Amino acid sequence: MDIQENINVNVNENNNEAKKKIIIFLIIVTIAAIAYLLYYQLVGKYNESTENAYVNAEQITVTSQVGGLVTELNITDTQDVKEGDLLASVDDTDYKIALETAEANIAQAVKAYYSTQSQKNAIDQDINAKKVILEKLAEDYTRNKTAKTAGLITDEQLKASKAAYEQAEAGLKASQSNLEGTKVQLSGSLEEYPPLKQAIAMYKTAYINLSRTKIYAPVSGKVARKNITIGQKLMPNQAILVIVDLNNIWVDANLKETQMKDIKIGDKVELKSDINGKEYEGKIIGISAGSGSAMSLLPAQNASGNWIKVVQRIPVKIAISKKSIEKNGVLPIGSSMEIDVKLKKSSEQNNDDSNFELLKSRATKMYQVDEDKLNAEIQEIINKNK
Repeated sequence: MDIQENINVNVNENNNEAKKKIIIFLIIVTIAAIAYLLYYQLVGKYNESTENAYVNAEQITVTSQVGGLVTELNITDTQDVKEGDLLASVDDTDYKIALETAEANIAQAVKAYYSTQSQKNAIDQDINAKKVILEKLAEDYTRNKTAKTAGLITDEQLKASKAAYEQAEAGLKASQSNLEGTKVQLSGSLEEYPPLKQAIAMYKTAYINLSRTKIYAPVSGKVARKNITIGQKLMPNQAILVIVDLNNIWVDANLKETQMKDIKIGDKVELKSDINGKEYEGKIIGISAGSGSAMSLLPAQNASGNWIKVVQRIPVKIAISKKSIEKNGVLPIGSSMEIDVKLKKSSEQNNDDSNFELLKSRATKMYQVDEDKLNAEIQEIINKNK
């Protein structure tokens, strides 16, 4: 009996212990559920997060504008460059010869203009002389006709006088026609002389091509995907490297379409980098016009009978605060980010848009030609040959 009582006591104790554990478990679950509900109501419903986000930046592809062998190379992958730095040089021998040939063509055109001008003056003098001769022959012919009527000269003499007159008249017309052709060639000033304008155009082309044998950095950034070596034969418009502007970076986040209901441009974003674990401040500056699949090269076709619904992703562009970048450092493109969009505070955005502003447009002078210098060189060549 004592043994049975002990067994019953132990069973009751075990049951009580089990009940206590169940009650504690239920209390913990209830607290967790309440905590989650409170978190969702106070925080979660105003946030949208994803790990499908990656750093991006402007990538400038540098190409060779002319063909030729690479004779100089001053860069390597991962190197920082500044706008205007000489990256590489192409063999310029042929381009120098082309420029010298173009210079000779300008000189020849100038000389041809003045030579034609001299011809025009000579033709003018020839016409004046022929007019005097023609007037005299016309008088002789008129007098000879009168003399023939009076029987003072023979028919042969009259015919000879007429032939001389007609020959002089034809010579005058030929000279006048030659003068008109010369005037057409000399229509306008030297600068409007067609052969000279053509020679100047060829000189400018040769000058520009020679300048393009030097390849400069159009922007500041970090060199990536270098595809050029010493001695390599380059073709015009061949891509030789990429410059990544890491001071102008943003994040491309791909959010589920079910997360996009309350997201709008201007929402604040907290970003955490997988590279350094640091947090950055961001702001949504753009939402794609279509889902990732719709904007792909080969959009998915959902007209088949075995269609299965797949939640789509909408690309969202997020600018990173410049202050955050200065504080935590730049990030390489393609690196992963965790983002948390703050929906609740979307109406309380920072008005300092310049802190989030990306470069929307830019210009470089590396591809520009100094036209004043070029025109001065051309004028100097013209003056030497006048």
